[in-house]
Amino acid sequence: VDSIVKLVNENEEILDAMKGNVRQKVLQDVISIVVRSYRNNDMTIDRVEAKLLALKISVKLEVYGIVFDEEKFLHAVSLKPSLHGIISIVKKLLPRENGEGAVEEFVCDEDSDDE
Repeated sequence: VDSIVKLVNENEEILDAMKGNVRQKVLQDVISIVVRSYRNNDMTIDRVEAKLLALKISVKLEVYGIVFDEEKFLHAVSLKPSLHGIISIVKKLLPRENGEGAVEEFVCDEDSDDE
């Protein structure tokens, strides 16, 4: 019985590490999409570019089974329409885990501001 408990605990640690890796991969993919979207080098994003960016992010996140709230993203981008602002927003958009280990919706916490 002790060996089974030890294996279960080890499995939980491995799963936690895997979840962390997926979270980092999601962040890297989204930041890559954001950086590639700046083709005109003006370092700002207008409403049309923001909608296109939101669509690209949403499609990419579907691969991971993550729901992306495009309206919240567009609202947050309208507040900080620069490359730096959007990357800051994206960092806040990491999927959060609820108390039971399930991943919640990919949302923007507009109240927290760590700049």
